[in-house]
Amino acid sequence: MLVVWDTQAGRKDEGALPIKTVFDPHEGRGVRAAEFSGDGKWLVTLGNEEVQTLAIWDWTQESDKPVQSIVIEGEPQTWIKFNQDDPSQLISNGLHTVNFFSWEIGGSSSIQQLPPLLSSKDFKHTPTSFTTSIFIQTDQGQALSATADGDVIMWTDRSLNNLSVTLEAGRKAAVKFMRLHNSGINILTTIKNKYIVTGGEDGFVKIYDLQFRLLLWFERLRAGPITSISFLSGWVPDGDGAD
Repeated sequence: MLVVWDTQAGRKDEGALPIKTVFDPHEGRGVRAAEFSGDGKWLVTLGNEEVQTLAIWDWTQESDKPVQSIVIEGEPQTWIKFNQDDPSQLISNGLHTVNFFSWEIGGSSSIQQLPPLLSSKDFKHTPTSFTTSIFIQTDQGQALSATADGDVIMWTDRSLNNLSVTLEAGRKAAVKFMRLHNSGINILTTIKNKYIVTGGEDGFVKIYDLQFRLLLWFERLRAGPITSISFLSGWVPDGDGAD
């Protein structure tokens, strides 16, 4: 079952109210991961089927059928994220693969699955496993994937083979590896698309600017591995002039 909740519609003593229910999504096999688009209109889900599917829903409509779906080629994916500025673009990852997806909003074209370019010849090692992925600097087509090694991989729409040429729309290539933690990175998120925040298996939280210069770090939390991070609305790191 897939349920969309309104956390502000009910009285304080009622709590959240269900406003959309889809029975038996993904052929009744359940949902492994879900994500809203930045404008709140679209919902993407990764199914838990043996042959996994990705589905995109317009949850504001009465229909209980997705507007688009695709059978995912390769290993099952465990994480999915919209480009928050462009809901036609998505990134997912499984343990050993990353995928980008592109779809035409309001059109009849099918979702495209677009595996990125990652060559072992360009980098010293291959990641043991991926943990999470996000888009950053969305106007420049950049995205990040974190690994269980503590690395972050930057994806862009240009290849190291020829940085002067833009890849086909929706396609990405790895251009940089960066070691940000000495253990696995569990959380990747951004603040106002100006800062990158990481949370690690080591219990550390770090905040970087978009050039990956370390601005703030919290290493004495003594709370165990970081599994979730959220921020007060409007908060930015001290010393920044952003509103």
